[in-house]
Formats: sequence, structure tokens, C-alpha cells
Amino acid sequence: MPITVRGDLSFTFAASNNFMIRVVSLTVILGCFSLQSFSQHSAQRTMLRELKADINYISSDALEGRRTGSKGAALAADYLIKRYEELQIPAFEKSYRHPFLFSRGRQWGATTLFIGGKKMELGEDVFPFPFSGNGEVSGNALIDIQEQGGIWILPLYEKEVEADEPHFDAEKKAWTRADEAAKAGAKAVVFYDNYGAKYPLKFNPKSELDSLPVPVVFIGNREWKVLADGGTSFLEVNLNVHLETKKLTAYNVAAFIDNHQPLTVVL
Repeated sequence: MPITVRGDLSFTFAASNNFMIRVVSLTVILGCFSLQSFSQHSAQRTMLRELKADINYISSDALEGRRTGSKGAALAADYLIKRYEELQIPAFEKSYRHPFLFSRGRQWGATTLFIGGKKMELGEDVFPFPFSGNGEVSGNALIDIQEQGGIWILPLYEKEVEADEPHFDAEKKAWTRADEAAKAGAKAVVFYDNYGAKYPLKFNPKSELDSLPVPVVFIGNREWKVLADGGTSFLEVNLNVHLETKKLTAYNVAAFIDNHQPLTVVL
């Protein structure tokens, strides 16, 4: 049955009811904002976690600095392509990999060396220095005699202690002496290991020493003993040095997001 109430009480109830509705509405709105904010923060945390994982891998020791043309660089490229595919970012010009050529060090090329009437087999014991100039030079050369316009045959080690020193930079020493010889009029320089170095010199294809204007070659102790057998004072020398720059193929990795803008930013 109807209950009679005072008008002001009825008004008060209505006002209170309206307030409750407002409070409930505000709570729902704030709740939506909180859920949206939580969702945004969750997405940001996920993105940061993935970025950290990407950076940690790309900069890890396993990739060995990602030097151009190295196994580490190839692994990094594989990883980037995998991530682009996971994120559904399309390749640039239909391919993620874009090849290019780069130079790394030098190699013997068509070099031939005849010393003492013998064709020298290029290898660990006989080779042109990576800083050698290219060219063909021939003539009879006196051992340890420095004649202007001639071929100089010189010991690589001036003291036996140098041949036994693990930190002795034989390549740099040879470069310095060959540079001086070229300036003094030598048309080629042949260095020989006169002591049988404890740490034998090896061909260094990654040498960063500047190329010299004359051919410069090395003969190890084993081969030198054969050539110098009998105490000869001179050797017939014919050098045809033709070092080549080593060319390798590497790859850039590129993806493309088309935002339909007039300019493209490349990272």
C-alpha cells in the first residue's frame, strides 16, 4: 500500500539517489580510465622488456662486435629479420637483406718469387708483406749490402733478443726499415729470418700499415738456411709482386613502414 511521506523527505531521497547515481557513474568512469591506464602501462612494460632483450642480444659478446662480414654480423641480421617478421614489418624493396661489397685486407694475388734460381712457394715461410708495393723487379743482390738502385737483402732481426721477444712488432719494424730503404734508393727489399724466431712472423691480411712504393718480401729461417747454404754472398732475385685487395660481400638489413608521407626517414 502507498506510504505517505513528507515532500521534503521525498526530495531528499531523490537528491540522495541522484548523488549515488553520480558517484556510481564517476566510479565507473574512473575505473575505465584506470583500466586504460593499466593497459597502457602494461603495453609500455612489454615494449621496454622486448627492447631490452633486443639490445642485450645485439650487443652481446656472442656477436663479437658485429664486424662487417663476420659471423656475428650474420647472426645479428638473422635476429633483426626474425623480429621484423614477428612485428609484421615488411621488407624494404621485397627483401630484408641488401648486399654490398667491402674491402678487408690484402691477399697475395698473382705474386711469384724467384730467389737464388729457385721458385719460392708462397706460404707460412715465404710471402710478400701486406704493405708491399706491387711491381716486377729483378737483379743480382749482395746479401746485407745496401746499394742505391739495387735490391736490398737484409736480416729482419737486428738482435737475437728481438727474435725471442713475444711482443716484438716485426711487421712494424720491417715497414719502418723498408720505408727508409725505399727513400735511400732501394728498388726492392727482401727480409730474412736470421735467427729462427721463437714467434715466427706471419702474413697479416688485416694489416693497416700504409703501402710502400717498392716490393717487400719475407723469407723465413728454414728457407733462408737453404738459400744461404755454402756461404754465398749474393743471390739472383726476381720478384713479381701483385697484392690484391680482398673483396667480401656483406648485407644491410632494411625494413619499411609506409606512413604515406612525402619524406622517408632511414635509420
